[in-house]
Amino acid sequence: MKYISLCLLLLGVHLTYAQNFKVIKDEPKDCANLWINFELLQFEVNMNNARASNLGGGLSAIFQVKNRFGIEFAARHSYYQLHFKGTPRFQLEGGGFFNFAQFTKSKTRSLSGFKPNVKSLVSIGARAGYASNKESLMDKPLVSGLGSQKYGGGDYKYQFGGLYAGLLFSGQRNYQISTANGVKGYNILKRYYIDFLFYPTQILTDRSSGNLYPGFKPSPFGGRFGYERLYPEKKKNFGGASYLKLEVGYRPVDGVYFMLTYGISWKEKFGKLNGFVQEREKE
Repeated sequence: MKYISLCLLLLGVHLTYAQNFKVIKDEPKDCANLWINFELLQFEVNMNNARASNLGGGLSAIFQVKNRFGIEFAARHSYYQLHFKGTPRFQLEGGGFFNFAQFTKSKTRSLSGFKPNVKSLVSIGARAGYASNKESLMDKPLVSGLGSQKYGGGDYKYQFGGLYAGLLFSGQRNYQISTANGVKGYNILKRYYIDFLFYPTQILTDRSSGNLYPGFKPSPFGGRFGYERLYPEKKKNFGGASYLKLEVGYRPVDGVYFMLTYGISWKEKFGKLNGFVQEREKE
């Protein structure tokens, strides 16, 4: 009987502790309007053009209005590549997006030992824009027996540019609770994208002579899948200061590629452009 009483007592203490919190904020629509991401480390590997694999850095930005539409921009430059004397990689992208469908859902989350129901704003949208890339192409195997020569075995500068278009899926949360150990936050913005790539402009130039490689007409089609992790609040408001991006895809000549980007994100809200502010004014 004593063991049963002790178990019931411990269960009661656990349940009391588990419920001993107060919700301060549960507003997933309250999200930053601007992110400026300082990409301190960008690592990229190309399976069919391994010598253009590189380490680099860059700057990217996202600006959105009321969680519905916005623009994106990115510029990246390599500071180390396997082809030491080759052309440094330079990437440039710019485009826009529109979230045509949104809904809110709730799910039990784990937060500092508590199990609160947290709201998430889920968005489904479309995006499109322009992308260009300049890189080195050493048409020789990186390791003997690995890869093959396709363009005469030369040392080239490879440039391509064109359009991307696809779908954008995002989920965001902005949640805070007050506990005996202080205020805890559960804030995050995750973005997933699937893009179709079309590069009608592709140029292969010999680095020593500057001559164009004759008959260079690779397929213009490709594709990519990516994930970005951002935060809707500044760090002092229980947000995060980091930026993470993962991307896997296929590009002409480069073949299958993988990209990892990590950096620091600066973010800001702008009054009535914030979706939560508009909702609050309607009440």
